[in-house]
Amino acid sequence: MISPSLKTLGMLMVVGALIALSLAILFTEGRKHRKPCKMPKIRRYYIQAETIEWDYAPTGMDNFMGMELPAIHHKKPNQIGTKYLKAKYVEYTDETFTTKKHQPADMGILGPVIRGVVGEQLRILFRNKLPFPASIHPHGVLYDKASEGAGYVEKPGGPFVSPNSGDAVMPGEEFEYVFNVPERAGPLTGNPLSSIAWMYHSHAMDEPKETQAGLIGFIVITRKGKAKKNGAPKDVDREFFVMPKIFDEQTSGFLEQNILKYLNDTGKLTDAQFQSFKNGAIRASNQKDSINGYIFINNPGIRMCEGERVRWYAGTIGAFDLHPVHWHGIVGSEDGVRRVDTVFVAPGIARVLDTEADNPGSWLFHCHIDGHMMDGMVDIFHIDKCKKKSRE
Repeated sequence: MISPSLKTLGMLMVVGALIALSLAILFTEGRKHRKPCKMPKIRRYYIQAETIEWDYAPTGMDNFMGMELPAIHHKKPNQIGTKYLKAKYVEYTDETFTTKKHQPADMGILGPVIRGVVGEQLRILFRNKLPFPASIHPHGVLYDKASEGAGYVEKPGGPFVSPNSGDAVMPGEEFEYVFNVPERAGPLTGNPLSSIAWMYHSHAMDEPKETQAGLIGFIVITRKGKAKKNGAPKDVDREFFVMPKIFDEQTSGFLEQNILKYLNDTGKLTDAQFQSFKNGAIRASNQKDSINGYIFINNPGIRMCEGERVRWYAGTIGAFDLHPVHWHGIVGSEDGVRRVDTVFVAPGIARVLDTEADNPGSWLFHCHIDGHMMDGMVDIFHIDKCKKKSRE
């Protein structure tokens, strides 16, 4: 005869088995109907911050007025001239940092364009080969604290640079930044633009020293479904990037090195002279009113074909950098909402100007603040009569 306790135990085992079977069926059915978690497409960049010798006027001429450069840009015992040590973001093909990627010459001192499409993830392996800390701080995209790329005290008593982060990448070190591209980073719903721009720049230990040295670039985010394989917008024939900026070499992280390299030709620079130069005696000649790091139309050339749709991205980072950039010979649509031939940019702000190259010829574009224009913030672009259009 089976005891009541054994009967109860048996019933419990049967109930338990039925429950387990039911859960297994539910789990299996759930897996059948559950959508798989889709990982974002990853777009990778390999960017190194490097020391370069930069020439603001490689032709040695004021090509705006057709004469020699103003005396303030001549090399003298108390003026550096037009050649300076500067910092530049340089893109490479892979993590070995051995083969540089091509960058159009008209982009000048600008870093490589970081492109993303809404829904993607950007991973940037950054290596710092400069003699001072540097970082990549992006505007517009989504990132966590480790990838903010900015050093500051987050709370009283806290460290200036967060540990295990890209706040400040030390000389010789690397860090991988991870930036996500949600819908909020791209063009607004209903706006006709297929892509918009943001700025990126160094923001490590001393942002002015890092950006005045040259660590600035553009991010372009393209609407989902509107991008070519490389992330550029499909509906545009050419893109150009314009950074009107007064480079203040007196604030650059290379100030001391530039004094020692370019103002000590005889090897007889005294400590008193060095301190005088460092403390501002050469400040006026160390201001360079430039576009993409070139003064007085020394850019190698911006060219397009008649009939092409051209998208200009204009933006800047700096101190006294409020610039109405005016294009001669063409008009366009600013940010997809108004017809203009002048776009106003300020530090941290990037604008988009869509134009049609409908007026063949060579045309001036420049900052429309008189002093900035006459001090060298001018450039030229060419609309050529071509046999074929470049639109894919």
